Amino acid sequence: MEDVTTTTTTTPPGKDVDDIRMFDDLLEYLGYGWWSVFIFIICGLSEGILVAHTLGGAFTTPYLPHTCVYPQLNTSTSAVIITPVDECVYNVTDNDGDGETRQMKCNEWNFDNSVFGTTLTAEMSLVCDRAYMAPLYTSIYMFGSVFGASLGGLLSDKIGRRPVVVWSLAVFIITACTTTFLYNIHIILTLRFIMGCLHATLLQSSYILALETTRIRARSLVGMMVVTPWAIFMIVYGGAGYLLKHWRHVTLALTLPFLLMLLICWYLDESARWLLVRGKVEEAQKVVVRASKWNRVKPPPLHTLNNIMANLHHKKEVRSTSTWDVLRQQVLSLFILVRNKQLRTLTMVVCLNFFTASMVYFGLSLSAVNLSADPFVYMMVGGLVELPPYLITGPILATLGRKKPATFNFCISGLILVVLPFISKTGGGWVNITIAMLSKMCISSVFVELFLYSAEVFPTEIRIQGLGTGVFCSRFGSILSPFINDILTPLHPWMTSVVIGGIAVTAGIATHLLLPETLGNTLPDMVGDLDDDTTQQQQPPDQLSSPIVQIHQGQGQDKKPDQGNGSDIGMTVQAKNCVKNTVQV
Repeated sequence: MEDVTTTTTTTPPGKDVDDIRMFDDLLEYLGYGWWSVFIFIICGLSEGILVAHTLGGAFTTPYLPHTCVYPQLNTSTSAVIITPVDECVYNVTDNDGDGETRQMKCNEWNFDNSVFGTTLTAEMSLVCDRAYMAPLYTSIYMFGSVFGASLGGLLSDKIGRRPVVVWSLAVFIITACTTTFLYNIHIILTLRFIMGCLHATLLQSSYILALETTRIRARSLVGMMVVTPWAIFMIVYGGAGYLLKHWRHVTLALTLPFLLMLLICWYLDESARWLLVRGKVEEAQKVVVRASKWNRVKPPPLHTLNNIMANLHHKKEVRSTSTWDVLRQQVLSLFILVRNKQLRTLTMVVCLNFFTASMVYFGLSLSAVNLSADPFVYMMVGGLVELPPYLITGPILATLGRKKPATFNFCISGLILVVLPFISKTGGGWVNITIAMLSKMCISSVFVELFLYSAEVFPTEIRIQGLGTGVFCSRFGSILSPFINDILTPLHPWMTSVVIGGIAVTAGIATHLLLPETLGNTLPDMVGDLDDDTTQQQQPPDQLSSPIVQIHQGQGQDKKPDQGNGSDIGMTVQAKNCVKNTVQV
């Protein structure tokens, strides 16, 4: 951002510069303004560019009906007879001699392009022996995001949030556009892996930047800014696919406009918190001055930032350990997750829940060709139905608790998928879409519920490890989902829906039988507290501290927990995207 030279500045009512002791006090002093809005917009747009590429397999590598193109023979003079076997092979029988029959592989196919237009499936003949490459187009992107999540965290901590956001976006745009000019499937898949890595680094760094520049009580807005653009751009993606019907054109149409975002990002400020932690007080002062002008408040003096930096560095020194000690603690904490029967049960159920939620979500998102005659309308409606769960799930969790809603949504989503193939035989296209979207609404709610619920069942000392393990398992759900869809659908159209639905029902039953209710209960701090009845004492919901807030705040940092369950729920709005977009916990 550039300096604003003519701005009326005031001291926020009820706030005094002398009262600023911690960084969150500074954020409260700066308040809201165009500086905050600008960062929110960047965070939201970082989400928007990823939709068409994360869900690209739906329109780029769909399953297409196809038939083998047999060699053209003169039946009156030919010495062989060709007999079709299936789409992949045919028999060649000698027309003279002993009539020996040989089985030959098809090398050319006719594809039904009436629905999707030009696809990578047809261009690269991703059928038969090459059929595995169609789901790999999506899965390798997801696999790349696993590496990108760790890489993004390392880079953003080392060189800053802003450089990672800017360069990840720039390279992502270049890589995505490059794929549209290539005709080698192996190079395209390699670039898809790189895009998956950049997906995680871009989303994670922009989210961290927004989180570190937002007041505690407003951090639920960050989650909303992450989730809402995803749903909106799903609608845009469906519309672009319907209008253009060419995978290369759709990719370019939904990537090139973000060059404008790249230009805007050059005016993006670095995180002042990160600068202070790194001891760069003068640079942090410049950021705070610009933020003050944009938010129309009086800039705090330099000594205020020096005091904040001293507090941050003091806590950093208190917590500092060697890299080896940190690694050792992480490994030991993972073993703690399976140390006793109760922890093993919690870990297995949480991992099953995250794996299932991710698999069901992507199974529904990538099954447009199976569940609807118009996959483009299906995609647009899918974006619309993702918005309501984030508005209604919070009050439901605060009223009914965590266990009942999670069980209900898992089971209803799964049962709908199990019966959907049988209903589709008698119902029309819109009946199928409506029923499938009910399942998607339920699974979208599950994502919000899981992040809060899973964080609450684990003790504080291993909460990050427990939740991180669950998120890691969710990535396997997203990686396997395209393969399940492509392997089972050719066998029978109903198999994918029934199998995924059955797993969802299993997750719901496991949640009901094996996980405790946590609403109104004191959160366990130590592993031993799981067996301590005192940790189950009821407290008014508004006295509980959100474990999500604790995770984001870190240990011993200068932050205050959000007050009230409403804020707790708000902090979990980013749950779905932390799984779907592999934002590392």
